[in-house]
Amino acid sequence: PSPPEGSWSGIVPKVIESAHPYVADTKTSWTISQPGATYMKIKFGKVDTEGGYDIITVKNGKTGEVIDSFSGSMDSFVTDEIQADSVVVEFESDSTVHRWGFNIEGYAWTSFAPLVPSSL
Repeated sequence: PSPPEGSWSGIVPKVIESAHPYVADTKTSWTISQPGATYMKIKFGKVDTEGGYDIITVKNGKTGEVIDSFSGSMDSFVTDEIQADSVVVEFESDSTVHRWGFNIEGYAWTSFAPLVPSSL
């Protein structure tokens, strides 16, 4: 089961930004970690990249599993929950159009652990 809404921390400030405008042919990554977290969510303040070409990828920091990948223009939003105590955000741009980029305002986390039924 998913963590209940009341179990999440508020948004913990953690400012991460691309260059504005971002640089051509760039691949950069950032790791956001929270010791003791079982789930995390990332809050983006703004995304403005070349749709379909300059890509932001959000990965589980433990497993490397891709949680989400997006590009284009979006206002403030929060990612789906990620079952991990760290998240990796990658940004890759191509050689053509260079837009504003993106910023992350922070993250939320919880140490919620679903009850595991005991075996008889």
